[in-house]
Amino acid sequence: MKGIALPHIEKGIVLEPPPKIDLERCTLCGLCKKSCVYHAISIDKAKGLIDIDKEACEACGMCISVCPHDALSVD
Repeated sequence: MKGIALPHIEKGIVLEPPPKIDLERCTLCGLCKKSCVYHAISIDKAKGLIDIDKEACEACGMCISVCPHDALSVD
């Protein structure tokens, strides 16, 4: 069973860290921060700021996949 899905994974997709943030769509809900296992995302709700640390981000795409507002993207 191990490795059976590998031939079906789409090749050629590269996510350059960090993902881009669309501040007009972002509601600072914090789901991306909660999903980031690398602790690369910080949110300051008082100042209305979100930041993704380029050095800590491993470009896994988890934050993009959990954002309910499509505020994070690769372009």
